[in-house]
Amino acid sequence: MAPLNGGTFRLNGGASKVEIITPKGESFSGVRPEDLMQAHLGWSIPLDGTRYWIRGIPDPKAASSQEITDEQGRWTDFEQDRWRISILDYVVVDGLNLPRRLYLTRDDFKIRIVVNQWERR
Repeated sequence: MAPLNGGTFRLNGGASKVEIITPKGESFSGVRPEDLMQAHLGWSIPLDGTRYWIRGIPDPKAASSQEITDEQGRWTDFEQDRWRISILDYVVVDGLNLPRRLYLTRDDFKIRIVVNQWERR
């Protein structure tokens, strides 16, 4: 979601090409999703780390700090790559505890993520 209700942007792609689709249906492609996000949204998040954060765990390739877990051993907060990741709520899917709501902050930048549905692939 873009700032100030600017609409929903969609990011698609794989290892060799990514595209960002604007609320107006415009499509822009490139190699690095972070570059596309910066160019068309004015901000970017580290997607390599985010793919782990969205699952409720730190990126194993980067150091993390200020780690907090709940009584069930699930991550609730940690800091990585200057980002603070807070997992506010979990849902059980096929016996797995997966995040339902996350809050990512870095400096004055804040991102709220809500997962409506998890699918096994």
